[in-house]
Amino acid sequence: MKTKYKEKGYGKSQLQEAICRIRQLEAEKIVVTTNSLLVSAQRMYESVGFKLDQSRPSDSKDRFSGDYLDYTLVIANSNNEK
Repeated sequence: MKTKYKEKGYGKSQLQEAICRIRQLEAEKIVVTTNSLLVSAQRMYESVGFKLDQSRPSDSKDRFSGDYLDYTLVIANSNNEK
């Protein structure tokens, strides 16, 4: 996302819309991966219910050389609930 649009809630809004659409597909969970250096992304995922599942080391020498963080959101669909 372009810097001028960051921290304005656009990313979270897009994420929430994606979650709504995925719920309609009756998926059981959503898994996303981010970088340990992207703290704002981690906070956004956590703010909508994603839980940190695992951390994996990165062998990249690029500027995004932090660990990979996998977040999971378990989706409760009315069809899945008992």
